[in-house]
Amino acid sequence: QALKLDREFGEAHNALGRALLKQDRAKEALDAYDRALRSTPGMISALMNRSQALQQLGRTDLAIQDLQRVTRLQPRNAVAHYEMGRLHGGELDYVEAEACYRKAIDYGMRTASILALLAHTLLDLGKDEEALSYFSRALEMEPESPSLNFELAKVHQTIGNFEQAETFFSKAIALEPECGEYY
Repeated sequence: QALKLDREFGEAHNALGRALLKQDRAKEALDAYDRALRSTPGMISALMNRSQALQQLGRTDLAIQDLQRVTRLQPRNAVAHYEMGRLHGGELDYVEAEACYRKAIDYGMRTASILALLAHTLLDLGKDEEALSYFSRALEMEPESPSLNFELAKVHQTIGNFEQAETFFSKAIALEPECGEYY
């Protein structure tokens, strides 16, 4: 009975934290998540939520630590790997970002968005040809995306495929005329 009450107490504080975070009250939300985790150590949702509060408070290092804890508890948690990749990328740690994005993809997060994020990270690492492959896969999922067409055009231009670049630039402009301002 006591364990059930502890779990319910943890869930209540986690819910309170979510409500506070939606009101941009990250410091108070952080306190609620800490109480939830004291009551129910290892609560995945509280760790994920606390990571968001820490991000809002500018504590990326601690946010990453919470996400690492999540991936120790649930190694195949694609969302945690994705979030870590995003945070590492924001800290310009592209090697770690690449590894995290790849794990998120391996564990089931296969959206055009994450493929494009991995492609951008690969560009930052100087892996243009591999980035091209991921942008192409993303475009297969969202063929009418002006931004993906534009990104593919830029990569083709960088690696010297000027005809391909022009094809993708033209499609991006046809889909969204404002893209022409950047061409």
